[in-house]
Amino acid sequence: MEIIWLNINSKQRNEQWKQIVFFLRSVQLAVIASYELVGKNDKNMLDQKAVDIINKLLTSNDVKAKIAIGEGELDAAPMLYQGQTFSHQQAITIDIAVDPIEGTIPASKNEPGSISCIAVAKNNTML
Repeated sequence: MEIIWLNINSKQRNEQWKQIVFFLRSVQLAVIASYELVGKNDKNMLDQKAVDIINKLLTSNDVKAKIAIGEGELDAAPMLYQGQTFSHQQAITIDIAVDPIEGTIPASKNEPGSISCIAVAKNNTML
């Protein structure tokens, strides 16, 4: 993991670090909550559990973030979608690229090949 701090004081750096840890922890908790569904052959239920946890954590903490890059829209699976925001009347300052369970089919079959991923950047800096 590489973190670049540009022209910010230690108080700002500390606040940004807290936000980064919060996002990492959110994905981690989504995966832990979904674990009970690994190997149950229901990829949509597995994905729904992870998406629900991410949505609940980010919305309840009123993070100033939006999904810049979400999950792929291949089927009727639940998803975190591009443009989705989690801020209640606050300016968006953070972009997120996230997929709490990339590889839901292998996970639903309890096979190798799934990962969790998240990237965080300043607003409007992700492609």
